[in-house]
Amino acid sequence: MTMMRFGLTLAFVVGTTTAQAHWTQLYTAQTPSPREFHAMATEPGGGILLFGGEDSTGRRNDIWRFRNNAWQQVFVGTRPSPRYSHAMAFDRGRGVVVLFGGNSNQGGSDTWEWNGFTWAGRNPTSQPSPRTGHAMAYDHDRGVSVLFGGQAGNSLNDTWEWNGSDWLARSSPNAPGARRNSGLAYDPTAGGLILFGGIANNQPLFTDTWRWNGAAWQQLQPGNSPIARATTAMISDLDRGRIVLWGGSGFDTAVWEWDGSNWHMHTLTPPSPRSGHALAYDEARRRTISFAGRLQGYPSYGDTWTYATPTPARFETAGPGCTGSSGQPELRRAGFSLPWVGDVFESAVTSTPASAATIFATGFEAVSPTALDPFGMPGCNLFVTLLETQFRIASSAGVATWDLRIPNSPTFAGVELAQQVLVLDPGVNAAGAVVSNAARFVVGIR
Repeated sequence: MTMMRFGLTLAFVVGTTTAQAHWTQLYTAQTPSPREFHAMATEPGGGILLFGGEDSTGRRNDIWRFRNNAWQQVFVGTRPSPRYSHAMAFDRGRGVVVLFGGNSNQGGSDTWEWNGFTWAGRNPTSQPSPRTGHAMAYDHDRGVSVLFGGQAGNSLNDTWEWNGSDWLARSSPNAPGARRNSGLAYDPTAGGLILFGGIANNQPLFTDTWRWNGAAWQQLQPGNSPIARATTAMISDLDRGRIVLWGGSGFDTAVWEWDGSNWHMHTLTPPSPRSGHALAYDEARRRTISFAGRLQGYPSYGDTWTYATPTPARFETAGPGCTGSSGQPELRRAGFSLPWVGDVFESAVTSTPASAATIFATGFEAVSPTALDPFGMPGCNLFVTLLETQFRIASSAGVATWDLRIPNSPTFAGVELAQQVLVLDPGVNAAGAVVSNAARFVVGIR
């Protein structure tokens, strides 16, 4: 079956929807006090961690967890001192939240890690100088937390990386100008980290976009750009494959999204304009959370908002595979890819023999599995009613990939398909083949 026929089949089975990501305010039984210049990050085990900030009483060091649409205060003994204008990032590889610096009585150059239960102060051999208003984000490609700039009397433009045991100063032949209160986030589409905006002493607000690839900074020239701003918030939406930027001292109420090469403006009914707020990504419910901040001249907010699409793309396991000579082949999404309207979705099978022949079988999820024992594949089951098969050769590392270009039409939203991979594995059984786990995936609208 050709790709054209495949697309016609999809169009036939779905209706029309035009939903996309939008804001929704949440009202919770308890909530952190209204504040600004706090920090939030994805937390180990799911949910979001909030620490510190400044409220009407001054600097704070209270700890809050947002999970399942509720805020809960967390009480532990050892913790960082009260502070604001600090930065935090979730180190996914090590399962900890990393905190550095801020306006505190500890001098603004301390490093802490939160493992979901306790805070632990770190004592690295080298570290950035004391500072406030710095930007920090986790690089998923290289497994390090990256820190840029900030303020220490004058604005800074140094780059540092935390590897879990020490801070390493990184140099670049070309770097963004010194600044504080810029946004920094991982680019799930093109890789690296994206930096936007900020402000420096006696200079206008910045409106430039930069990429850090682990070796050098490169200024980008996107066709569209948010207006100049500082004290903004940026996060990486790993599921939608976008960087989300919202708010800041430019008081632009639109949400801006980075797609790997350009900025796109989404004019939505937003929360009130603000700066000094915080964003974090709720991985369990696949949405962005915004909390608090302040409009200049007014008291701080204490409101909680979610930013998410009501039509999410999904990829999930639909049945087990069987074991071959290299273990059980695993069918998964490639990188952070998901099946979005107007995008290319890519899946991958791993744990195959080197250079193995593989067949990606795609169709609908079967009502009940078909046992493959009669075909010489004991313990294997087929979970897919076939519409299409495609042949691929695995790499020397035992990885093969498949992709599908999804038309940019809302009529494809909600399409649900299933996939399983047949892996030729001579000698493993009578058929000389095994199958991967089955997966179902649903097309969504960003």
